[in-house]
Amino acid sequence: PVDYARRHNDNECLVNWGEGIMSLEKKVRSYILESFVFTDDQSVLDNADSLLGKGIIDSTGALELVSFLEEQFGIKVAPVILGFGGLQL
Repeated sequence: PVDYARRHNDNECLVNWGEGIMSLEKKVRSYILESFVFTDDQSVLDNADSLLGKGIIDSTGALELVSFLEEQFGIKVAPVILGFGGLQL
C-alpha cells in the first residue's frame, strides 16, 4: 500500500496517508476557522456548509484556500475549476 502522496515531479513526501483522512480534514478545517472565521470553535462550521454561500470566504479567500491546499498537500487545482460554478466551497 502507498502511505504517502508525492509531488508530481519529485519524491518529496507531502502527506502521510497513515495519519488518515480525518487528520487531513482537521487541518483544512482548522485553517479555515483560523484564517477566515477567526475562531477555533469547531461548531461554527458544518461540513456541508458552503463557504461562499455563508459569506465565510469571498473570491480572494477562495484563492487563499486553494493556495493553502496546494502548498500543504502538494496538489494542483486547475484554473478552469476556480470559477464559482466549478469549485463548490
